[in-house]
Amino acid sequence: MKRTGSINGENAKEQEEQVVFSVVPDQITLGPKMGIMVEVRAYSHHTGIVTEPWECQVLIGTERKPRRAFGSNITAEFITPSL
Repeated sequence: MKRTGSINGENAKEQEEQVVFSVVPDQITLGPKMGIMVEVRAYSHHTGIVTEPWECQVLIGTERKPRRAFGSNITAEFITPSL
């Protein structure tokens, strides 16, 4: 999966360096009639709403260049926890 970050109030260079969301596993090989469940993890030092556009890419057979399967935005609101 491919992503680009955006965090409210930061400049473009800092946004590109900050990766908030990750998908585990980030790559998988599927056989016919197989499926996969992935885990989306998020971590941020900043509070507030964070959105990153994500794109799932596929390689079929012996293809060398990935193709876009689908795209989506991942959004989370980070808070400062208090106990």
